[in-house]
Amino acid sequence: GHFILMTTKCEDIQMTTDVTKSRLALRGIDMQDDDAYRRMLPWSRLAFAVGGTQALIASLTCNADMFWQMVPVAALAVIMPHHLVEYVYNHGIRRITKTAPLPANKAPVRFAFFMATIMLALAAASHDAGMHVLGAFFGLQVALVAGLFVFTGFCVPAAIWAFFTGNKCQIGAALRAGQTI
Repeated sequence: GHFILMTTKCEDIQMTTDVTKSRLALRGIDMQDDDAYRRMLPWSRLAFAVGGTQALIASLTCNADMFWQMVPVAALAVIMPHHLVEYVYNHGIRRITKTAPLPANKAPVRFAFFMATIMLALAAASHDAGMHVLGAFFGLQVALVAGLFVFTGFCVPAAIWAFFTGNKCQIGAALRAGQTI
């Protein structure tokens, strides 16, 4: 299955200064050395960039409808191998860029989409109830976490997943790995 829980002793994880490799490992993705794969990596952040931008706009405009439209898209990403935006990349953009396909999202990334689904629904419901500050709080959390991932490659929900599944050393490796990629 896609949601296999694995625990690893910290001694078993080879500490690396390679930021890309350690942050991919946190997300459950193995690094590959071919050029097409390396050129694909920035595209693996596309769904988060789109969603984070939408969450920012919806938060700044107190737009409950925009949040509600994002909820099923994020929820589908929990149960499907890819986010809908990633399908656009895999079936269109990559043919133009001649890059590798995005790997299927593993449990840590699906957990990120689960958290986003909850936060987006809370933002939408808060705005619908007239609690715009609370709605903005939830929406901006999605935008900030997505932005952090887009600009650094560090996925906070994947770190939370690692914490709760007993892979705390992956978090340390991803944080100590160095500067942004």
